Amino acid sequence: MAANYSREGIVYNGLILPFYKPLLENPGARINAIKDLEGRCDDVIITAFPRSGTHWIWEIVHMLLTQNDEYTDKTKESAFLEFVDDLNKVEHIPSPRILNTHVPYGWLPKQHIEKKRKIIHVVRNPKDVFVSYFHFKKNFGLIEEWNEFFKYVIKPTEEILKLAKFLEIDCSDELTEKIADKCGFDKLKNAHCTMKKTESKVEYYRKSEVGDWKNHFTDAQNAEFEELLQSKVDGSSVYKKFYS
Repeated sequence: MAANYSREGIVYNGLILPFYKPLLENPGARINAIKDLEGRCDDVIITAFPRSGTHWIWEIVHMLLTQNDEYTDKTKESAFLEFVDDLNKVEHIPSPRILNTHVPYGWLPKQHIEKKRKIIHVVRNPKDVFVSYFHFKKNFGLIEEWNEFFKYVIKPTEEILKLAKFLEIDCSDELTEKIADKCGFDKLKNAHCTMKKTESKVEYYRKSEVGDWKNHFTDAQNAEFEELLQSKVDGSSVYKKFYS
């Protein structure tokens, strides 16, 4: 299937993909390679729409799987399936691997799905995602004004325990508290800047404030966004939590 290009990204199979090098070269080849990826029985895949909090969840899962609260010097981009320059590099990641992607369910590794291995799907209020994406693009100088862009609290320990149960990991109360502390937004942001082996200057951690969309959306913009969102997710139970 041929790809088209717009200022927003690479248009492939009806979806807009980011300008990552492997996708620019041949989006179809990379998507097919992801779908055909050979997995391992202990692989975990984190999947989410961009700007939904995958860096945060990736760090928590790493601590749970290693059973300690030490930060890793690796970045999630090293196991980012549509981002790494050579997908074969993920074969050299020691088990258990924490793979991550922004592709939709139908493009995930087929073997992983067929063998019912662990998938963690991160969902964030779409309005907060929208605001986060605005600031992400603003950092790159791709957009300046909110109105221009518009045109075109959980308890951490409880959620960590839910993740541990899903991953079938025994997690002590002490370790749960340590992970919650280390993965607090300010500490995690500082660790990313001081400990990660990366030359990237991209600011992944901005504010992490639930409901920050209210500081950006006007009433008219909120109504317009709601109408669009409902047309896209009508009948889905995933987003009901944001409107209950």
